[in-house]
Amino acid sequence: MTEPHTLKLFDKALDRATDDLLEMAESVSAMLERCLDTFLDKDCEAARQVIHSDLEIDRREEAIHAEVMDILARLQPVASDLRLVLAIERAASNLERVGDKAKNIAKRCLAMKGISPTLAPETIDLLRALERSVAKMLRDAIEALSRRSQLLATEVEQRDDTADELYDDLFHHAITQLQQRPEDAAANIHALFVGKNLERVGDHATNIAEEVHFILRGRNVSG
Repeated sequence: MTEPHTLKLFDKALDRATDDLLEMAESVSAMLERCLDTFLDKDCEAARQVIHSDLEIDRREEAIHAEVMDILARLQPVASDLRLVLAIERAASNLERVGDKAKNIAKRCLAMKGISPTLAPETIDLLRALERSVAKMLRDAIEALSRRSQLLATEVEQRDDTADELYDDLFHHAITQLQQRPEDAAANIHALFVGKNLERVGDHATNIAEEVHFILRGRNVSG
């Protein structure tokens, strides 16, 4: 039988790792919500701030990894407790990758410096719709993990189809723009890269949501 003091140590360590994950999620969500505006507004200073923020995200992911390794080594959790610890680490890894996507989008702003062509209003609308979709997926995925809500996790997974469809619409619209307005080719190519990074955010949010099923049922999840 596990000693009471060991259970208390585990609970404290788990609470600390969970709190750190939630703080990391808040920082990543803030990056995600800023990065598209830096690209659309061509705000290079704001883009540099987003890019710099990724360093802090990397540090947070490394800290959570260290906490998880400490829990595994000292407290040796089993069964559902072990699944929860592993889920926290994998969620942190997915959040770190979302930070990378936000950084990549901000870098597109710097790449656009000096390029005068502008995006069509329809392209901007599709980008904003895609950003809203994946940002909500990410917030809900973290909430599902925090609450261990299988229902909310399933809803997040199902909404990934919507994000994919928005990206497909963006892709086809941008290709049409490339054909009809070759003078705006550079801007539309950058928009496609931005859209692809946003679509990948939806994939990482889905990965986080899948961790809820892993915690509750031990079901294997995709990486």
